[in-house]
Amino acid sequence: MDFLLGRFADAVLDRYEVTSLDRYAHFLEESDPDIYDWFQGRAVPENEGHRMILKDLMGFHRSAGAKPR
Repeated sequence: MDFLLGRFADAVLDRYEVTSLDRYAHFLEESDPDIYDWFQGRAVPENEGHRMILKDLMGFHRSAGAKPR
């Protein structure tokens, strides 16, 4: 989870507005297994805010921004 969430946070959160930061904070309150299942496509979060964060998270990891430094 540190790789998935940490790199994303380092690269993206400084561009988030307050509402998105609140969504991200709420997203982090979920269990690691749930977040990982969502990321892997094995489940879909019920919360719309979580789905928005997940979309950003997945997009980040599909992009060049997720390549190791």
